[in-house]
Amino acid sequence: MQDYTTLEYVLPESSPNAEPAKPIFLLLVDTAVPSEELVELKDSLQQSLSFIPADAMIGLITYGKMNYVHELGFSECPKCFVFKGDKEYTPK
Repeated sequence: MQDYTTLEYVLPESSPNAEPAKPIFLLLVDTAVPSEELVELKDSLQQSLSFIPADAMIGLITYGKMNYVHELGFSECPKCFVFKGDKEYTPK
């Protein structure tokens, strides 16, 4: 749906003694664009990240011919899971 580029949701209320939930941001990036647009996209992402709270959890999925799910939480051992676009995957 081209008219809707952002999805927002509200978490259900937790019990009064529970810790508040950390905000979660999932960034989806289409990499199948001209290189000039990727440069602009990089700038936009860097600006957007500066507005995200420090305690937030952030996910990054990039897609083009292949889909990449990037694990950003561990700088010592970064992980990236790659899924081929033309392969069938089972839920397991």
